[in-house]
Amino acid sequence: MNQLVYLVYGNNQNIIDEARFSIVSAIYQSSKNNNTLNIVIITDTPEFFKGFPVTIKIITQHQLSAWSGKENYHHRSKPEALLYVIDKADKTILIDTDTIFKKDPENLFKLIDQNSILVDKIYQKWNQTPDSYYNTCREFLVSHYNITDDMRHINSGIIGITKNNKRIIKQSLIIIDQIYNLSGRLFHTEQFALAASIFSNKIKPIQHKSIIHHYWSRKDIYRAIARSFLNTHKDLFSENARNDFFKLEFKIPKPPWHHRLYLKLRSRKLPNKKQLRQFYIEICKAIYSTHQFPESVQSEMLKKSLINLKERNFPLFNLIQKKGVKSIISPSLLKDKYIKELNTLTKNIT
Repeated sequence: MNQLVYLVYGNNQNIIDEARFSIVSAIYQSSKNNNTLNIVIITDTPEFFKGFPVTIKIITQHQLSAWSGKENYHHRSKPEALLYVIDKADKTILIDTDTIFKKDPENLFKLIDQNSILVDKIYQKWNQTPDSYYNTCREFLVSHYNITDDMRHINSGIIGITKNNKRIIKQSLIIIDQIYNLSGRLFHTEQFALAASIFSNKIKPIQHKSIIHHYWSRKDIYRAIARSFLNTHKDLFSENARNDFFKLEFKIPKPPWHHRLYLKLRSRKLPNKKQLRQFYIEICKAIYSTHQFPESVQSEMLKKSLINLKERNFPLFNLIQKKGVKSIISPSLLKDKYIKELNTLTKNIT
Protein backbone atom coordinates (compact mmCIF):
# COMPACT_ATOMS: atom_id res chain seq x y z
CA MET A 1 0.00 0.00 0.00
CA ASN A 2 1.18 3.52 -0.88
CA GLN A 3 -0.02 6.66 0.83
CA LEU A 4 -0.42 10.23 -0.36
CA VAL A 5 -0.37 12.56 2.64
CA TYR A 6 -1.62 16.13 3.15
CA LEU A 7 -0.98 18.30 6.20
CA VAL A 8 -3.82 20.82 6.59
CA TYR A 9 -4.05 22.91 9.72
CA GLY A 10 -4.92 26.38 11.00
CA ASN A 11 -8.51 26.73 9.72
CA ASN A 12 -7.32 28.87 6.78
CA GLN A 13 -10.04 28.64 4.14
CA ASN A 14 -7.58 29.23 1.29
CA ILE A 15 -5.41 26.29 2.40
CA ILE A 16 -8.48 24.11 2.93
CA ASP A 17 -9.76 24.90 -0.58
CA GLU A 18 -6.32 24.14 -2.02
CA ALA A 19 -6.25 20.79 -0.24
CA ARG A 20 -9.77 19.81 -1.26
CA PHE A 21 -9.08 20.66 -4.90
CA SER A 22 -5.72 18.87 -4.92
CA ILE A 23 -7.28 15.76 -3.39
CA VAL A 24 -10.13 15.60 -5.90
CA SER A 25 -7.62 16.08 -8.73
CA ALA A 26 -5.62 13.12 -7.39
CA ILE A 27 -8.77 11.00 -7.22
CA TYR A 28 -9.94 12.04 -10.70
CA GLN A 29 -6.53 11.21 -12.19
CA SER A 30 -6.17 7.86 -10.41
CA SER A 31 -6.73 4.73 -12.41
CA LYS A 32 -10.09 3.16 -11.54
CA ASN A 33 -8.27 -0.15 -11.14
CA ASN A 34 -5.78 1.28 -8.66
CA ASN A 35 -6.50 -0.11 -5.20
CA THR A 36 -3.01 0.52 -3.79
CA LEU A 37 -3.36 4.24 -2.97
CA ASN A 38 -4.48 5.56 0.40
CA ILE A 39 -4.96 9.33 0.74
CA VAL A 40 -4.29 10.55 4.27
CA ILE A 41 -5.20 13.96 5.64
CA ILE A 42 -3.50 15.09 8.85
CA THR A 43 -5.68 17.95 10.03
CA ASP A 44 -7.26 19.89 12.87
CA THR A 45 -10.31 20.68 10.69
CA PRO A 46 -11.70 17.24 9.71
CA GLU A 47 -15.19 18.63 9.05
CA PHE A 48 -14.05 20.10 5.72
CA PHE A 49 -13.21 16.63 4.38
CA LYS A 50 -16.42 14.88 5.36
CA GLY A 51 -17.51 12.53 2.57
CA PHE A 52 -14.04 12.37 1.02
CA PRO A 53 -12.74 8.82 0.38
CA VAL A 54 -9.70 9.42 2.57
CA THR A 55 -8.15 8.46 5.91
CA ILE A 56 -8.31 11.34 8.38
CA LYS A 57 -5.76 11.73 11.17
CA ILE A 58 -6.95 14.36 13.64
CA ILE A 59 -4.26 16.38 15.38
CA THR A 60 -4.54 18.84 18.25
CA GLN A 61 -3.14 22.33 18.71
CA HIS A 62 -0.85 20.91 21.38
CA GLN A 63 0.56 18.43 18.85
CA LEU A 64 1.01 21.12 16.21
CA SER A 65 2.78 23.33 18.71
CA ALA A 66 5.15 20.48 19.59
CA TRP A 67 5.84 19.88 15.89
CA SER A 68 6.79 23.53 15.43
CA GLY A 69 9.56 23.10 18.00
CA LYS A 70 11.07 25.48 20.52
CA GLU A 71 11.46 28.23 17.92
CA ASN A 72 7.83 27.95 16.73
CA TYR A 73 8.97 27.36 13.14
CA HIS A 74 5.75 26.16 11.50
CA HIS A 75 7.38 24.48 8.46
CA ARG A 76 9.10 22.14 10.92
CA SER A 77 5.72 20.40 11.12
CA LYS A 78 6.17 18.95 7.60
CA PRO A 79 8.86 16.38 8.43
CA GLU A 80 7.10 15.71 11.75
CA ALA A 81 3.87 14.93 9.89
CA LEU A 82 5.74 12.62 7.53
CA LEU A 83 7.25 10.69 10.43
CA TYR A 84 3.81 10.52 12.06
CA VAL A 85 2.50 8.21 9.31
CA ILE A 86 5.55 6.88 7.48
CA ASP A 87 5.39 3.39 9.02
CA LYS A 88 1.85 2.84 7.68
CA ALA A 89 2.94 2.24 4.07
CA ASP A 90 5.87 1.01 2.00
CA LYS A 91 6.07 4.35 0.21
CA THR A 92 4.78 7.71 1.40
CA ILE A 93 4.46 11.02 -0.41
CA LEU A 94 3.85 14.19 1.60
CA ILE A 95 2.56 16.83 -0.78
CA ASP A 96 1.82 20.53 -0.39
CA THR A 97 -1.78 21.65 -0.77
CA ASP A 98 -1.05 24.12 -3.60
CA THR A 99 -0.81 21.31 -6.14
CA ILE A 100 -2.92 19.92 -8.96
CA PHE A 101 -2.49 16.41 -10.32
CA LYS A 102 -2.10 16.26 -14.08
CA LYS A 103 -1.47 12.50 -14.22
CA ASP A 104 -2.12 9.38 -12.14
CA PRO A 105 -0.51 9.71 -8.65
CA GLU A 106 0.82 6.18 -9.10
CA ASN A 107 3.38 7.66 -11.52
CA LEU A 108 4.96 9.51 -8.59
CA PHE A 109 5.30 6.38 -6.48
CA LYS A 110 7.04 4.55 -9.33
CA LEU A 111 9.90 7.06 -9.07
CA ILE A 112 10.69 6.23 -5.42
CA ASP A 113 13.06 3.46 -4.31
CA GLN A 114 15.58 2.71 -1.57
CA ASN A 115 18.28 4.79 -3.23
CA SER A 116 16.26 7.90 -4.03
CA ILE A 117 13.93 10.47 -2.50
CA LEU A 118 11.35 12.29 -4.60
CA VAL A 119 11.24 16.09 -4.38
CA ASP A 120 9.34 18.70 -6.33
CA LYS A 121 12.33 20.48 -7.88
CA ILE A 122 16.11 20.22 -7.82
CA TYR A 123 17.77 23.62 -8.01
CA GLN A 124 21.32 24.86 -8.46
CA LYS A 125 24.19 24.11 -6.10
CA TRP A 126 23.65 25.69 -2.71
CA ASN A 127 26.60 28.07 -3.04
CA GLN A 128 24.85 29.61 -6.06
CA THR A 129 21.46 30.31 -4.48
CA PRO A 130 20.39 33.81 -3.33
CA ASP A 131 19.70 32.48 0.19
CA SER A 132 22.39 33.01 2.81
CA TYR A 133 22.73 29.38 3.95
CA TYR A 134 26.15 29.06 2.33
CA ASN A 135 27.58 32.04 4.20
CA THR A 136 25.88 31.38 7.55
CA CYS A 137 25.81 27.57 7.80
CA ARG A 138 28.68 26.30 5.66
CA GLU A 139 31.25 25.90 8.42
CA PHE A 140 28.80 24.03 10.67
CA LEU A 141 27.47 21.73 7.93
CA VAL A 142 30.93 20.88 6.61
CA SER A 143 32.21 19.95 10.06
CA HIS A 144 29.13 18.02 11.23
CA TYR A 145 27.74 16.47 8.01
CA ASN A 146 30.54 16.63 5.42
CA ILE A 147 28.42 18.81 3.16
CA THR A 148 30.36 19.98 0.10
CA ASP A 149 29.72 22.65 -2.51
CA ASP A 150 28.18 19.99 -4.76
CA MET A 151 24.99 19.80 -2.68
CA ARG A 152 21.90 20.88 -4.63
CA HIS A 153 19.10 22.96 -3.15
CA ILE A 154 15.57 21.52 -3.51
CA ASN A 155 11.89 22.40 -3.32
CA SER A 156 10.06 20.15 -0.87
CA GLY A 157 6.54 20.68 -2.23
CA ILE A 158 6.72 16.90 -2.66
CA ILE A 159 8.64 14.55 -0.38
CA GLY A 160 8.42 10.93 -1.53
CA ILE A 161 10.24 8.28 0.49
CA THR A 162 10.26 4.61 1.49
CA LYS A 163 9.68 3.83 5.15
CA ASN A 164 13.13 2.25 5.38
CA ASN A 165 14.65 5.67 4.64
CA LYS A 166 12.89 7.52 7.46
CA ARG A 167 16.30 8.23 9.03
CA ILE A 168 16.63 10.94 6.35
CA ILE A 169 13.58 12.73 7.72
CA LYS A 170 14.68 12.29 11.33
CA GLN A 171 18.04 13.80 10.53
CA SER A 172 16.45 16.70 8.64
CA LEU A 173 14.60 17.61 11.86
CA ILE A 174 17.87 17.61 13.78
CA ILE A 175 19.44 19.88 11.15
CA ILE A 176 16.45 22.25 11.24
CA ASP A 177 16.91 22.68 14.98
CA GLN A 178 20.64 23.19 14.55
CA ILE A 179 20.60 25.79 11.75
CA TYR A 180 17.26 27.63 11.95
CA ASN A 181 18.65 30.43 14.12
CA LEU A 182 22.11 30.12 12.58
CA SER A 183 20.64 30.81 9.11
CA GLY A 184 18.79 33.90 10.31
CA ARG A 185 15.50 32.02 10.71
CA LEU A 186 15.03 31.69 6.96
CA PHE A 187 11.54 30.71 5.80
CA HIS A 188 12.61 27.62 3.81
CA THR A 189 15.03 26.14 6.35
CA GLU A 190 12.93 22.95 6.30
CA GLN A 191 13.65 22.17 2.66
CA PHE A 192 17.29 23.19 2.93
CA ALA A 193 17.72 20.86 5.93
CA LEU A 194 16.14 18.05 3.92
CA ALA A 195 18.60 18.68 1.08
CA ALA A 196 21.48 18.50 3.55
CA SER A 197 20.19 15.26 5.05
CA ILE A 198 19.71 13.66 1.62
CA PHE A 199 23.22 14.68 0.58
CA SER A 200 24.95 13.54 3.80
CA ASN A 201 23.27 10.12 3.54
CA LYS A 202 24.37 9.72 -0.09
CA ILE A 203 20.77 9.35 -1.29
CA LYS A 204 19.82 10.62 -4.73
CA PRO A 205 17.16 13.37 -4.96
CA ILE A 206 14.90 12.97 -8.01
CA GLN A 207 12.16 15.17 -9.39
CA HIS A 208 8.96 14.33 -11.19
CA LYS A 209 8.23 15.40 -14.76
CA SER A 210 4.93 17.21 -15.14
CA ILE A 211 2.91 14.80 -13.01
CA ILE A 212 1.68 17.61 -10.79
CA HIS A 213 1.47 21.37 -11.14
CA HIS A 214 2.83 23.16 -8.06
CA TYR A 215 1.43 26.67 -8.39
CA TRP A 216 3.17 28.41 -5.48
CA SER A 217 3.99 31.52 -7.54
CA ARG A 218 0.40 32.38 -8.57
CA LYS A 219 -1.57 31.21 -5.60
CA ASP A 220 -4.46 33.66 -5.74
CA ILE A 221 -5.25 32.91 -9.37
CA TYR A 222 -5.25 29.14 -8.90
CA ARG A 223 -7.13 29.42 -5.65
CA ALA A 224 -9.85 31.28 -7.55
CA ILE A 225 -9.99 28.45 -10.13
CA ALA A 226 -10.25 25.89 -7.33
CA ARG A 227 -12.87 27.88 -5.41
CA SER A 228 -15.02 28.33 -8.51
CA PHE A 229 -14.94 24.58 -9.19
CA LEU A 230 -15.61 23.57 -5.56
CA ASN A 231 -18.52 25.98 -5.26
CA THR A 232 -20.07 24.79 -8.53
CA HIS A 233 -20.20 21.10 -7.59
CA LYS A 234 -21.99 19.95 -4.47
CA ASP A 235 -21.05 16.33 -5.19
CA LEU A 236 -17.35 16.51 -5.95
CA PHE A 237 -17.16 12.81 -6.82
CA SER A 238 -19.97 12.73 -9.34
CA GLU A 239 -19.36 11.90 -12.97
CA ASN A 240 -20.44 15.43 -13.87
CA ALA A 241 -17.80 16.96 -11.58
CA ARG A 242 -15.14 14.65 -12.96
CA ASN A 243 -16.04 15.57 -16.55
CA ASP A 244 -15.99 19.29 -15.73
CA PHE A 245 -12.58 18.95 -14.10
CA PHE A 246 -11.07 17.60 -17.30
CA LYS A 247 -12.43 20.60 -19.20
CA LEU A 248 -10.50 22.99 -16.97
CA GLU A 249 -7.42 24.76 -18.25
CA PHE A 250 -4.65 25.40 -15.74
CA LYS A 251 -2.31 27.42 -17.90
CA ILE A 252 -2.79 31.16 -17.73
CA PRO A 253 -4.23 31.96 -21.19
CA LYS A 254 -1.80 33.47 -23.65
CA PRO A 255 -3.32 35.64 -26.39
CA PRO A 256 -2.36 34.77 -29.98
CA TRP A 257 0.74 36.47 -31.35
CA HIS A 258 -1.16 39.10 -33.36
CA HIS A 259 -3.13 40.11 -30.25
CA ARG A 260 0.08 40.35 -28.20
CA LEU A 261 1.63 42.54 -30.90
CA TYR A 262 -1.47 44.75 -30.88
CA LEU A 263 -1.21 45.15 -27.09
CA LYS A 264 2.47 46.00 -27.32
CA LEU A 265 1.78 48.69 -29.91
CA ARG A 266 -1.06 50.15 -27.84
CA SER A 267 1.15 50.21 -24.75
CA ARG A 268 3.48 52.61 -26.56
CA LYS A 269 0.82 55.28 -26.17
CA LEU A 270 1.63 55.28 -22.47
CA PRO A 271 4.46 57.35 -20.95
CA ASN A 272 7.93 55.93 -21.45
CA LYS A 273 7.95 53.81 -18.29
CA LYS A 274 8.64 50.12 -18.73
CA GLN A 275 6.74 49.12 -15.56
CA LEU A 276 3.62 51.02 -16.63
CA ARG A 277 3.58 49.38 -20.04
CA GLN A 278 4.05 45.96 -18.47
CA PHE A 279 1.19 46.73 -16.07
CA TYR A 280 -1.09 47.63 -18.97
CA ILE A 281 -0.20 44.45 -20.91
CA GLU A 282 -0.90 42.32 -17.82
CA ILE A 283 -4.29 43.99 -17.41
CA CYS A 284 -5.16 43.25 -21.02
CA LYS A 285 -4.10 39.61 -20.65
CA ALA A 286 -6.37 39.32 -17.61
CA ILE A 287 -9.24 40.73 -19.65
CA TYR A 288 -8.47 38.24 -22.41
CA SER A 289 -8.71 35.43 -19.83
CA THR A 290 -12.54 35.61 -19.91
CA HIS A 291 -12.24 33.30 -22.95
CA GLN A 292 -11.15 30.59 -20.51
CA PHE A 293 -11.82 31.54 -16.88
CA PRO A 294 -14.83 32.84 -14.93
CA GLU A 295 -14.89 36.48 -13.79
CA SER A 296 -13.71 35.58 -10.28
CA VAL A 297 -10.44 34.30 -11.76
CA GLN A 298 -10.10 37.34 -14.00
CA SER A 299 -10.48 39.54 -10.92
CA GLU A 300 -7.59 37.74 -9.23
CA MET A 301 -5.46 38.24 -12.34
CA LEU A 302 -6.22 41.97 -12.29
CA LYS A 303 -5.29 42.06 -8.62
CA LYS A 304 -2.03 40.24 -9.39
CA SER A 305 -1.16 42.87 -12.00
CA LEU A 306 -1.59 45.56 -9.33
CA ILE A 307 0.58 43.64 -6.85
CA ASN A 308 3.26 43.26 -9.53
CA LEU A 309 3.17 47.01 -10.21
CA LYS A 310 3.50 47.73 -6.49
CA GLU A 311 6.63 45.55 -6.35
CA ARG A 312 8.15 46.99 -9.53
CA ASN A 313 7.28 50.67 -9.14
CA PHE A 314 5.71 51.69 -5.84
CA PRO A 315 5.36 55.42 -6.74
CA LEU A 316 3.19 54.49 -9.74
CA PHE A 317 1.09 52.17 -7.61
CA ASN A 318 0.79 54.85 -4.94
CA LEU A 319 -0.42 57.29 -7.59
CA ILE A 320 -3.21 54.87 -8.57
CA GLN A 321 -4.22 54.53 -4.92
CA LYS A 322 -4.46 58.30 -4.54
CA LYS A 323 -5.82 59.40 -7.92
CA GLY A 324 -7.12 56.26 -9.67
CA VAL A 325 -6.12 54.34 -12.79
CA LYS A 326 -7.12 57.21 -15.09
CA SER A 327 -4.21 59.20 -13.67
CA ILE A 328 -1.75 56.94 -15.50
CA ILE A 329 -3.78 55.13 -18.19
CA SER A 330 -6.02 56.98 -20.62
CA PRO A 331 -9.68 55.81 -20.75
CA SER A 332 -9.18 55.42 -24.51
CA LEU A 333 -6.89 52.45 -23.74
CA LEU A 334 -9.09 50.73 -21.16
CA LYS A 335 -12.84 50.28 -20.75
CA ASP A 336 -14.46 52.09 -17.87
CA LYS A 337 -15.65 48.85 -16.19
CA TYR A 338 -12.06 47.66 -15.82
CA ILE A 339 -10.88 51.04 -14.59
CA LYS A 340 -13.55 50.93 -11.86
CA GLU A 341 -12.64 47.36 -10.89
CA LEU A 342 -8.93 48.17 -10.72
CA ASN A 343 -9.63 51.20 -8.54
CA THR A 344 -11.68 49.04 -6.19
CA LEU A 345 -9.05 46.31 -6.06
CA THR A 346 -6.29 48.84 -5.39
CA LYS A 347 -8.00 49.97 -2.18
CA ASN A 348 -7.76 46.42 -0.81
CA ILE A 349 -4.02 46.05 -1.40
CA THR A 350 -1.94 47.11 1.58
